[in-house]
Amino acid sequence: MAKRRVGGKIRVDELVNAVMSELDDFGGYVTNTAIRAAVKKTSEEAVKELKSTSPRRTGEYAASWTSDPANRPKAEQYSEIVYSEAPHYRLTHLLEKGHRKRGGGSVSAIPHIGPVEAALGEKIEKFLKEEVNKY
Repeated sequence: MAKRRVGGKIRVDELVNAVMSELDDFGGYVTNTAIRAAVKKTSEEAVKELKSTSPRRTGEYAASWTSDPANRPKAEQYSEIVYSEAPHYRLTHLLEKGHRKRGGGSVSAIPHIGPVEAALGEKIEKFLKEEVNKY
């Protein structure tokens, strides 16, 4: 970020360059800092919420939620993956959607991933606004 001049005078012919410079600085801040921070905060919040809302028998499944930066091309560099670590990742679909039992009958679904996923859009928007307002 370039150093900002507060107050002071500027010639009219320099005004366009000064405005463009500030817009470039702001755009750089948003793309390099604000988005990355908002995505990180959102993934941390999702992990925290999944750990608290996941079904518990022994507590190992709920404790297995974590997040890591996604290995994406440069165009999609601002992404995180929230997942359940091995060997508990096998349970996510069965618990979320329900399943048939081996001897007959079925196990009811325990929706715990869907509600967290649905709230992520609002959360990332809120966190992004907070980060942009820091500028």
